[in-house]
Amino acid sequence: EAAKKQAAAEKKPIMMFFTGSDWCGWCQRLHEDVLDKSEFQKLAGDKLVLLELDFPRSKKLPDAVKKQNDELGRKFNVDGYPTVVVLASDGETELDRTVGYDTDLVNNLKTAIKKNSSAKKKDAAGAATETDAGLPNWGTDFEAAKKRAAAEKKPILMYFTGSDWCIWCKRLHADVLDLPEFKKFSDEKLVLLELDFPQEKQLPAELKKQNDKLAEQFKVDGYPCTIVLEPDGKTELGRISGYSKEYIDKVQDILDGKGKPVTMDELRKQFDYLPDMLVEYEDLKLTKDELLKEIFEEKPSASDCARITPESVGMMIQENLDQAILLYLAQKAGYKPSPQLVKDSVMKEFDEMPAQERKDLEEALKAQGQSLEDQIAMLADIEEIQKKTAMQLFVNEHAEKAAKKDITEDDVKEFYNSNRAQFPGTFEESKDKALDTLVKARAPQKAAELDKEIEAIRKDVKYWKPEKK
Repeated sequence: EAAKKQAAAEKKPIMMFFTGSDWCGWCQRLHEDVLDKSEFQKLAGDKLVLLELDFPRSKKLPDAVKKQNDELGRKFNVDGYPTVVVLASDGETELDRTVGYDTDLVNNLKTAIKKNSSAKKKDAAGAATETDAGLPNWGTDFEAAKKRAAAEKKPILMYFTGSDWCIWCKRLHADVLDLPEFKKFSDEKLVLLELDFPQEKQLPAELKKQNDKLAEQFKVDGYPCTIVLEPDGKTELGRISGYSKEYIDKVQDILDGKGKPVTMDELRKQFDYLPDMLVEYEDLKLTKDELLKEIFEEKPSASDCARITPESVGMMIQENLDQAILLYLAQKAGYKPSPQLVKDSVMKEFDEMPAQERKDLEEALKAQGQSLEDQIAMLADIEEIQKKTAMQLFVNEHAEKAAKKDITEDDVKEFYNSNRAQFPGTFEESKDKALDTLVKARAPQKAAELDKEIEAIRKDVKYWKPEKK
């Protein structure tokens, strides 16, 4: 509440930083690489109201602070750390969101600050508040959209969204779809059709039936998804899967005939500068086809391919290689990806949850017609989750061993004395629990040491790199 009052008084946006300060390695790296640097500090001091929302594991927050942080985490659908959410000076309107570690955070914040300034100028000039008249003309009836498209000889832009729950859909609205530039662009060139799949509000039965049918017909399996059709409403010109800041440019590419998916042969030709084998190291191998399939999960268009430079391909190969090395190390340590590994890991996390959190999770799943066992079984069958689980368990074990090696009995005593509320027994009675808690608190700092080990292995690996200019 204090942050909202300050933001309103100073007409500055609020930067909410959701973090796990004593356990989240990426949160700590974001502090070191961005938040503690002078560029961010100056920007924040001049242009932002800062609000840190911490979710620690080893230290205890005051009940009121914990309650506030939990409520805001739920309100803004935060499901990972670090997450930065920027609100307008009204304390409600989301301007921008950065999920995970991102060294480009300062530029994202500058964009959000500009949006807040634009909103202030509109208010100061007495401009109308957001009404349908000031926003793009979205229809919801497919048949009506086809008639209008035929009459005006314009393509139909179908926008599949989850308006009240999908974070990336909300971001696409905030960053592109609600801006005057998109209204001008769409008024001139498109017939807009919004196909919503909300979770909280209820659509009329006929509208829901239409939206479900179109999603099935056009094989939509994620949101946001944009599909551009010929005015006849049948022929697909191109599609955009997910969020993109270059959304208008991508739609224009589709209108210019560059949006049609390319075949795998055409894709290989686009990247003929790459050798067939990109990575070779013991059992680690990465082929050109495997990389292209990973880069382009959906069938890419020619314009998608044109945006991928040799330098960005080089970065992707190195990231892919680093993940492969990490998985290789995990398997050598005994963490073989398997459904059982995922089941055991998820159940362990569930058993360690506070009782109320476990109850809330089970009730939420029940409301969706699922059980915890169903959810775990579904996750356990996904090969990518099996690999990620193996890697995460290995990282945790590696980091905890390294942290434990550096901890002395004096460290444990100091930690015990500083956190007596967690350890009601004597030191001897609580020593093992205190050590375990301290190890978990220090482990994220040690996880970064794995990067050095991966880098050392990478030096011995033969892999493709772009030529230096």
